[in-house]
Amino acid sequence: QTEYYALEGLSMLVNTVERIKNYLNPGLTIGAILLTMYDRRTNLSSEVAAEIKRYFPGVVLENYIPRLVKLSEAPSFGTSIFGHDPRGQGAVAYKAAAYELASRWASLGVEDGGE
Repeated sequence: QTEYYALEGLSMLVNTVERIKNYLNPGLTIGAILLTMYDRRTNLSSEVAAEIKRYFPGVVLENYIPRLVKLSEAPSFGTSIFGHDPRGQGAVAYKAAAYELASRWASLGVEDGGE
């Protein structure tokens, strides 16, 4: 999420990944970061996104998920955005991010997202 506390959480996640890398899996890396709840109307979202891109160059997906009411509503209806509003901006954004990620994996020769 492009919010301050989520940025703090990302920092903690990076520390956890580093510990796992050091002790259990030297090949572990962060393959991609998807920015969510992005609100282009706020400076906070823009600043958090810029900070994440600065620390993770080439890792942050170009596509992002905007902050939308329909995305927030979907779980309360017991469905995903694809069931709740399949042609809406949120579903389109998730599809674009999925295609971007699949394209990255394909360029690396990865078929299923793993090794």
